[in-house]
Amino acid sequence: MTCTSLSACQTCMPGYGFASNGCLACTAGTFSAGNTNVCANCPAQQTPVNGSSCSACSAGTFSNSGDSSCTSCPNNCLTCTSLTSCLTCSDGFGLSSGVCAQCPAQQFSQNSICTVCSAGFFSNPGATECIACPQSCATCTDANTCLTCNSGFGLSQGLCNACAMGTFSNQGATTCTSCPNGCGACTNADPTVCTACNSGFSLNNGACPACLAGTFSAANATFCTACPTGCATCDSSTVCLTCQPDYGFNSMACNQCQNGTFSNGGTATCTACPTGCDDCNETICINCFANYFFSGSSCIQCPTNTFSAANSSSCSNCSMGCSSCNSADASTCMTCNLNYGFNSGASTVCQACLSNQFSLGGVTQCQACSTGCSTCVNLQNCLTCSNGFGFSTQSTNGTTTGTCSQCVNNTFSLGGNGTCSSCPMGCSSCSSSTMCMACDPMYGLSTSANGTICAMCPTGQFSLGGNVTCSPCPTSCTACTSQGACQNCSINFQPSTNLSSSFQCIACQNAQYSIGGTSMC
Repeated sequence: MTCTSLSACQTCMPGYGFASNGCLACTAGTFSAGNTNVCANCPAQQTPVNGSSCSACSAGTFSNSGDSSCTSCPNNCLTCTSLTSCLTCSDGFGLSSGVCAQCPAQQFSQNSICTVCSAGFFSNPGATECIACPQSCATCTDANTCLTCNSGFGLSQGLCNACAMGTFSNQGATTCTSCPNGCGACTNADPTVCTACNSGFSLNNGACPACLAGTFSAANATFCTACPTGCATCDSSTVCLTCQPDYGFNSMACNQCQNGTFSNGGTATCTACPTGCDDCNETICINCFANYFFSGSSCIQCPTNTFSAANSSSCSNCSMGCSSCNSADASTCMTCNLNYGFNSGASTVCQACLSNQFSLGGVTQCQACSTGCSTCVNLQNCLTCSNGFGFSTQSTNGTTTGTCSQCVNNTFSLGGNGTCSSCPMGCSSCSSSTMCMACDPMYGLSTSANGTICAMCPTGQFSLGGNVTCSPCPTSCTACTSQGACQNCSINFQPSTNLSSSFQCIACQNAQYSIGGTSMC
């Protein structure tokens, strides 16, 4: 800027420094603001601008003192002082020994620091915030995987499920634990305190003592109740578990044993005296029921069709058809023999069933056999069939039964054990091989001394089927299937329409003729 001669400078311009009486441009990485005559290094984080000043590095870059340009910070560094010294980091990253490292799972970044998520929260790698675990989880690794559970929940396959009745869990537990014996429910805060009891226990100051013998309680009950009469132990007012002596166990109930039976209690049933005994001393009969008679120390049942009064020594005959009868009246039937029934208006008399009826005996009435059966054993087993029904048998589990099925069209049966047979040709329905009741089309009924058959209609006649004879075709037809459906025309007649399977025949006009059949005039 000033000099004493062309080769003797006294001061230099900005960007130049004094050297051997001359001004030389500052080297890369240095600067001179002028009047100093000296080129100096820019401080760290700055670089020279045209050699005359220093400018700060932009965000995400840095420089050392004397550098001519700024260098980019490492990946994920927002600001740095060197390649190994980050100052601040990108979201999801935290400082670690001067390096920005991604925050691992279960941590989040805040002000370039990785912070562990609070209990009940989780995060994925590189997160900027933590996410709440599912409601029942105490700790978790993600939205679908719990590690520990909240109070009252147990871990199963990564999920926290509510503890079942009678179990509990504390905060942070992984399994549910059974409440004390007898507790139906207990508190998670203090599992020794019952809040409800199982059946057979009663709630008393937070404890569930067992009910005494002969008493019971339902679930959640606060007191025990006496079992039903005869029960030694029970589950409810209607369910006995064991019985007292002289009560018999039957379908979860205790019934007092009737005369002639006994029980030692527990789950034993009332044991009957020997058959026929009305009263007994274990195996020795003292009295006999009606329809039994004494034989030594035993009571023997009267044979079928006989009866006796109580404590009798012999039996008498019942009326015909009776399987058993009143012990005081042989004519008053109580049950009937097979194929005898109590008919209306005669409820004490067993009458023989009709030929198409059956009875299984006992106290039933005679019933009609199944449709088509003329005789039968029961509704499912025919012995013989009515006319028009065919007989067949089938075997199930070694038992053979008979069935009567109605014959289909063009078949018939004479009943009995016969099957359905085909009707004669031309019959659409028949009652025998010589008695047609309806004919197929183009067949007509024909009666002779041997019966009624369906004969094919001769040329020039037709039949629509059914129970009719053959009728003549119109005079214009030599063959037809009905009054208005010709198949061939008479001489000097022609079909009225284009030829098809049937048509009408019309007369030829004057001066025309036809040879008949399907010829045109």
